Amino acid sequence: MVENRLSEHGQVPPQAVELEEATLGALLQEKDAYDKVSTIINSDTFYKPAHGLIFEAIRSLQIKGEPSDILTVSEELKRLGNLEKAGGQFYVSQLTSKVANASHIENHARIIAQKFIQRELIRIGSEINNMGYDETSDVEDLLNESDRLMSSVRENVNTGDTAISFNKCLDSAYSAYAQKEINRIDGVSTGVPTGLPKLDKLLGGWQPSDLIVLAARPSMGKTAIALFFARIAAKSGHNTLFFSLEMGKDQLTNRMISSYDVDPSNLRDGNMSEDEKSKYSKFICDHQDIPLHIDDKAGATVSHISSTSRRLHKRKPLGLIVVDYIQLVNNSMPGRSRENEVSEMSRSLKILAKDLNVPIIALSQLSRQIEQRVGSDKIPKLSDLRESGAIEQDADIIIFPVRPWIYGITEDEDGNFISKGDGCLYVKKHRNGSLGDIKFSSNEYLSDFYDYGSAPFVVPDNEEYNPNKGIEPAKEFDSDDPF
Repeated sequence: MVENRLSEHGQVPPQAVELEEATLGALLQEKDAYDKVSTIINSDTFYKPAHGLIFEAIRSLQIKGEPSDILTVSEELKRLGNLEKAGGQFYVSQLTSKVANASHIENHARIIAQKFIQRELIRIGSEINNMGYDETSDVEDLLNESDRLMSSVRENVNTGDTAISFNKCLDSAYSAYAQKEINRIDGVSTGVPTGLPKLDKLLGGWQPSDLIVLAARPSMGKTAIALFFARIAAKSGHNTLFFSLEMGKDQLTNRMISSYDVDPSNLRDGNMSEDEKSKYSKFICDHQDIPLHIDDKAGATVSHISSTSRRLHKRKPLGLIVVDYIQLVNNSMPGRSRENEVSEMSRSLKILAKDLNVPIIALSQLSRQIEQRVGSDKIPKLSDLRESGAIEQDADIIIFPVRPWIYGITEDEDGNFISKGDGCLYVKKHRNGSLGDIKFSSNEYLSDFYDYGSAPFVVPDNEEYNPNKGIEPAKEFDSDDPF
């Protein structure tokens, strides 16, 4: 007899117990049946608890490469201590009589999965309803938790076979290349422009689903550079989201305004000259409609970053996400080691980049050990990434900005003067390309950047930006000297 568990509203939750019985029966009869449904359902998908236990026993046997029939499954249930909970050997044996046509097992499994999704939505709806009555909860936290619960349903539901034949992979790869070739001929960038043409040449712009780690010691200008990257991306028409866990939105806005050579101290003190006021007006005119969003929530969690990104992405697809910086992301699971926390944040950002197919630039601190090294040895190494090797593992690209002036280096190897705003971006990891060192210069306020020895980058009006046009290929990194 089917056990009908009533919901809190007195209704029987969505379920298909007869199909569960037929599916289990087919699994006990057909040798290859498990492979057809293992990517669609799991033991938690079943409405009747006994059926979940039986499926788990079948799964256990399949993993060990053993057959799953009435006798072996009964023995496995006994070994796991679940035979009586699953209804006993007689119940297991009579499941085979429930099979009408084993060839329909995939369709049956999908219906079972659909019923499970419906039950999960009911459960989550009830949780959200209860949270809504909690007067002590912050509304923003409630929204973030609601988004997390809904995302968990999507992430945990199996929708079918995820393996794709290599022939289809080749078709997909060729189609992608053909589109890139068309874009190149038409002068359209394949990635999000960085604002530094030589860096664009090396990386092809910021590519979808890449996790880019921008790591440096304090005072190297990593926030200023990241803000420049975000501004250029947005000004180029790419919907951009900047998470600032250290600086407020007003501070960031003033930093961007100073990219037009407006003295930040005059902005702060209300003492701009007439020339600066003109530049300020020009900045407003150039940027008032750019698709740039700033989230300066202090103590933001990974959940907040993920849910906010997903909400904005639904309204209009994002082209770039920036997180400043990893070590300031709040721990959503107290009690874990700092290394585990940073590993979770790094992995979560990589998953988010892949899910949304959006490049994410994540800023990170470097170890103090660099300060103890001498000379050219102050150029960062991958081992200098602070608190977690997971960052190095998860990142597709790792870039170290270095400003030699900070270390008292005022001349390059050719005797040329190095100013306060001169520096080098060391691309030390590039999963899909070559490494390189890209020299840059900036204005005196360290807010606008351009290739070393060239004029500042300007986003062309009314035309697509082509990062490859007129730029020589970047040289392979082969120097220990910042310049």
